[in-house]
Amino acid sequence: MSSPAVSIVIPSYNRATLIPRAIQSVLDQTFQDWEAIVIDDASQDNTEEVVKNFKDSRIRYIRHEKNAGECATRNTGLDAATGTYIAFLDSDDWWLPEKLEKQVRRFEELSPQVGVVYTWLSAVNENGHIKNLRQPTLSGSIYGELLYANFVGTPSTVIIRRACLQAGARFDPSLRCCGDWDMWLQIARHYDFEVIEEPLVQYLDHEDEKRGSTNSHAVTEGYLIFTDKHHQKLQQNPHHWGEFGSREKAMYLLNIGRRLICHARVAKSPVAVKRGQYYLALARRVNPQMPYFTIHYLLSRLGEVFYAEMVNFENRLKRSAKLTLKPFLKKATT
Repeated sequence: MSSPAVSIVIPSYNRATLIPRAIQSVLDQTFQDWEAIVIDDASQDNTEEVVKNFKDSRIRYIRHEKNAGECATRNTGLDAATGTYIAFLDSDDWWLPEKLEKQVRRFEELSPQVGVVYTWLSAVNENGHIKNLRQPTLSGSIYGELLYANFVGTPSTVIIRRACLQAGARFDPSLRCCGDWDMWLQIARHYDFEVIEEPLVQYLDHEDEKRGSTNSHAVTEGYLIFTDKHHQKLQQNPHHWGEFGSREKAMYLLNIGRRLICHARVAKSPVAVKRGQYYLALARRVNPQMPYFTIHYLLSRLGEVFYAEMVNFENRLKRSAKLTLKPFLKKATT
């Protein structure tokens, strides 16, 4: 039996109510030369029954006997994959029908130096209403830019060449947060990236304690490990990495620091608070001309509780301004 063009890795943990929509979106693809590998990370619900109700021989089910975490679960899928390309789909997300077809076609048009093709996505709520569009534009050699932020985003948008695995790329099981960001950086050291500027993924934007991005303990732990792993040279000379201007670099560094301190407040992690203050100071160093960065750093020195409240207040002001201006912005674009 020949290998499929695309292997689709679907990790899942206690998502029996959500995973049918993800699997159905695979079945509905216009591109049909695929295998789907569902890795059940020792779920306590009826995930196995739900998956096996899909009577399609291209769908494979693998179960972990013990919960291993998201990154280890994706690695199990990588080990089982046989396709020329490997796609990822989180069990609470779903694809538009032409996603695989457009990505495979794009790969066939590009040189072997391109290791990743990713897409835009629509972030939606539980009712399917679009909350926002995520529209990254970075392509080519993007390692320096990726050091500052995960522009590629969720694995659900990504297809990689199998050759990326031969270069040693794997998800790091020690990371409960930033595991995808870490993976993209590993690949970006050796391969170029390409983006399809269409929202071909529906990303369910919801609060879920199993998600590293919303679990403060996972965020602080993950960011500490991630920055130790990837940011030694960036911290020494941030001006050297990436093509952004000093204002953009400072803002990305500030975002890292702000995220660390705000989550450290909940996780009660003094180490993460200190690391966050370091990134705010680094942002100030990169762009000393703008008082905004100095103000954030100085306010962080008043303690994580005060700083987090200040950040929440700033965010409320931004949301209020956005809502106030929305009718005028809409009118200006019609």
